[in-house]
Amino acid sequence: MSESAYCSVVAELTLAVGEAFQRPRLLPAFLLLYVSIDVISSLTRPIAQSDTSGDIFKKWVDDYMLPSAGLLCRSEDIWAARCGFLHTLSVESKLSRGGHARELQYVDQKESAATIQKRLDPSAQKYVIIYLKDYVAAFLSALDKFSKQVESDLTLQAVVYHHVEKLVVQETIKNA
Repeated sequence: MSESAYCSVVAELTLAVGEAFQRPRLLPAFLLLYVSIDVISSLTRPIAQSDTSGDIFKKWVDDYMLPSAGLLCRSEDIWAARCGFLHTLSVESKLSRGGHARELQYVDQKESAATIQKRLDPSAQKYVIIYLKDYVAAFLSALDKFSKQVESDLTLQAVVYHHVEKLVVQETIKNA
């Protein structure tokens, strides 16, 4: 059940996030993206740890999403963006207001990202302008890298499959 549940969750999230960003309703798409990172990263927490944390989220982003993605943001910035969207439906968060993270601003045209970055905040001290398709692609690529590592790393697999048992998946809903 663990492997099939994991594969089911990954397939559903991959499809849902991909489809969500192809529709004109971006706010629900962002919510789904950040919740998806939350859920997948939570699967890496130690077996004895019931709750996930910001550190677990950021480590997953550092390990899987940021390497080779070409994004100019840090995991702290992504965590802050997640907090802003999920808590207040805003790009601003307590971390960004406090100067501990930069606000992520999203654009839908690749060429305009650099232009807006130069105009708005050339040194990227407060804002990072992100081309939305690259950001979504970075998550989907990270999900693929993570899944391959789950397949090949038996220690990680044991941890992930342990936590997957508690996820709500289609089989759980059908058996309720």
